[in-house]
Amino acid sequence: MKRIFVLVAILGLAGCAGNYKTTFDHGATPEPITVHVVPVVTKEEMDVQIQVADSSAASAQFGLIGGLVGAIIDSAVNKRRAIEAERRAEVLRQISGDYSIINAAHQSALRVGNHERWEILTIEEPTSTAGFDDLANDAFEAGDARAIAVLDFDYALTPAINQVRVNVTQRIYDREMEKKSGKNRKPRSTRIFTYFSPAQELANRPYKDGEKEELIVLLKSGYDERIAAHPDEREDLEKSMEAELKDLEESTTIPEPIAIQETWTPELLQGYLDQSIDHVAFMIRHDWEAATVPEEAERTEDTISIVNANGLTMTDKGKDIGRLDANEVYRSQWGNIYSIPVIETADE
Repeated sequence: MKRIFVLVAILGLAGCAGNYKTTFDHGATPEPITVHVVPVVTKEEMDVQIQVADSSAASAQFGLIGGLVGAIIDSAVNKRRAIEAERRAEVLRQISGDYSIINAAHQSALRVGNHERWEILTIEEPTSTAGFDDLANDAFEAGDARAIAVLDFDYALTPAINQVRVNVTQRIYDREMEKKSGKNRKPRSTRIFTYFSPAQELANRPYKDGEKEELIVLLKSGYDERIAAHPDEREDLEKSMEAELKDLEESTTIPEPIAIQETWTPELLQGYLDQSIDHVAFMIRHDWEAATVPEEAERTEDTISIVNANGLTMTDKGKDIGRLDANEVYRSQWGNIYSIPVIETADE
């Protein structure tokens, strides 16, 4: 027996045992199911998430960078958080600039491969279109596949900036299902596959000689440029600057953007993004080849903790289905699959 410590924060969630249907009904025909795969990448850059509510509350909320940067935010507190999010995004953009997440999504789909239970007829180049039902309808009209698998990829760093997260939402459409309103079919099933990299401790080092003074000058200069570009927001920006200057002057370790840049080198970030390709393919294959749903005792055998696409941490129960690299792979009692880094220790 082993105890598993997942490298993400734990938030208890009570709930009854879940159940799910298999993605494909393999017993319906002895022949392989023909599948047309449509990868979707709606953002060409990785997401950054920032806290937009009190982290001490159980209902703490996180927002994606795209939902905040460029928006009109009246509160000086939110203004500061938006500026912090911009800095996170800029650092991440510099680190990941040479990496194509579109190619990573395509490679994940390609590596699923064929199986005795399915045959992939087509794997499209990733599209940015988000009309999933329309995409499936177009794919049905363009070929003879029995099923369409629309894979929606989302790449991000977790809110704590210490893990790579790759989230794939799979929507399966079956040609045999009736169209709704005479046009589109709705998904036969929806699954979530999520990869988490091993956690990295941010490089919160002390300042070098003169480094803090240089950063104070840069901070003031940056706010001067913002105020010049947005004079109608002067009051909020000045309040935000005062708060940041106070924090910077009182701090003993480097600001977060520098810590991110020194921790997440391009080689480290891109290495985990490459690793996610095989993990995603493994999870999809496991989902597609399952012919039966485990009994409740198996579905709830292990307790896992995950950070969802909205940045919220939650616990779930599931079954350990394999190990890749430093990760254990679990199938949730609800059918979703997670690849999570773990530390194993002997029972006391």
